[in-house]
Amino acid sequence: MDSNYSELSFSQRLNKYLHERDITTAMIYKRSFIDRKLISKITSSADYHPSKQTVFALCIALRLNLDESTEFLALAGYTFNQHKKYDLIIKFLLNDQIYDIDIINEILYRFHEPCFGK
Repeated sequence: MDSNYSELSFSQRLNKYLHERDITTAMIYKRSFIDRKLISKITSSADYHPSKQTVFALCIALRLNLDESTEFLALAGYTFNQHKKYDLIIKFLLNDQIYDIDIINEILYRFHEPCFGK
């Protein structure tokens, strides 16, 4: 892991990604369907603990690769569960760098899994 990231909390890492990638919270909302208030809560509170689906949505919105996503999940206390279809689908999509939320929701819907923004 990059030493610039090793000591950061989840919210600090998120803010660093936003800054480095020149991504606004409005862009995150459009790319993930995460409510603006929730994005604000996550970016401003080191103590906030997002849901796993929210972390997945952020990975997609930030266009993180699979390694970055795995590390980002770990900061929030999660891992990819190899026994859950939902996790496997998200892992596959991130690995193949598929970040279009509409395509992702279509795939999730096809497999009867929860969609983002619903």
